[in-house]
Amino acid sequence: MSKPDNILDKRMVNALLKQADFNLLGKMMLGFDGKIGLAISKKMMGGMWVGGNAYLTPETIEFHPNILNKLFHTDAEDLRVVIPLAELTSTKKRFGIGTQILDLNTQDATLSIRCLNLASFAAAIGNARRKIDV
Repeated sequence: MSKPDNILDKRMVNALLKQADFNLLGKMMLGFDGKIGLAISKKMMGGMWVGGNAYLTPETIEFHPNILNKLFHTDAEDLRVVIPLAELTSTKKRFGIGTQILDLNTQDATLSIRCLNLASFAAAIGNARRKIDV
């Protein structure tokens, strides 16, 4: 899972992923109380927040999980998300505790990410999208 070429912007982010689930090692680290709390929060949020990097290229926005999340999650390759900018139908910032959340919407799905200085990352995504539309 190598980083893409032609990176316009890179951010350390958390992404809300429905398919994320801890492997045996991750579950052992959580303990019983942690597993119960995780199940409740996953049900309420519709997934788990997974740490990693978001890469903006001239054609795509990509999420790659960091090394710890690769270690503690099942099917780490499935946590990688690539969205062609041409498929983005909209982006929307919304309130989040600590940091704002950016919803990246396509016809089929939504990827929610959160990071520091989200406004400038959202602007960079918007600029890259406009170049695709030209």
